[in-house]
Amino acid sequence: MRILQIWNPVSGRGNAAGLVTSLAYCLERAGHKVWTRQTRCLGDARKFAAEASEDLDVIVVAGGDGTLNEVLNGLDSPLDTPIAILPAGGANVLARDLSIPHDVNDIAKIIDRHVVKRIDLGLIGTSRRFCAMASVGFDATVVKRVGLTRRCRLGKRGYVVPVLATALSHVGPRLRICVDDSAEVSAAAVLIMNTRSYAGILTASSTARCDSGLFHILALPGNSIFALVRYGVAGLWKEIGKCSDVTSLTGTKVSIRSDALADVQIDGEYFGTTPVDIEIMPRSAVFLVP
Repeated sequence: MRILQIWNPVSGRGNAAGLVTSLAYCLERAGHKVWTRQTRCLGDARKFAAEASEDLDVIVVAGGDGTLNEVLNGLDSPLDTPIAILPAGGANVLARDLSIPHDVNDIAKIIDRHVVKRIDLGLIGTSRRFCAMASVGFDATVVKRVGLTRRCRLGKRGYVVPVLATALSHVGPRLRICVDDSAEVSAAAVLIMNTRSYAGILTASSTARCDSGLFHILALPGNSIFALVRYGVAGLWKEIGKCSDVTSLTGTKVSIRSDALADVQIDGEYFGTTPVDIEIMPRSAVFLVP
């Protein structure tokens, strides 16, 4: 097979280089032809995916959910070339939902066996795809703050100061959320989940599936530090959607409006501000799975 590896050196714990080298060795030993491209700045993964040869058999993404998001947006059609994930990010949310192992030898076997799974993607605005989740409110403001200050490898500890700083200053507008043209729901924040996990450590909705054809939408009314801590604890011990004040919905289209601008993030990357319209694209990407 002809395989392209796209890897991000600043993802997660910064160990992507060793993983990529080991995987390339395993694949080449099995007779595959492997090319490797390293990202150096934001947008490189998207550019590499757009430039990828049409006769590739597999694209390996070695990085986190943000790197994967770039690749999905660089491809003309994510259905044309199967993607294999080499988890090297801090959260690896989609990899968790697809039960992708961390061991390089196991990933090489997944590529060899070539078992494919078609998953849903989200579409925000007119052309931006996402694979794990989108959100509006407090956490999107944290993501924005991280993006403005990040200079190198981040990791989960890199979010501590931005989270605390945002918690002390955040006063977001009320959101008006409409799902599939139903009645509006008012909230301080909203999570639009295509996966079960949020940030790799919290469970947002245990029933969310990336091939269900539906988003799981959680409208969070609380905006105080107490409320944010309560949602976080719920996500650690059970799931955020089971909090008594959280409105849980499912649907294929989500419209979010607010009187003042509210921050929006997708797959852990800052997107922009409200208003936004989001819809699901059922089974529109192909991944290699165990």
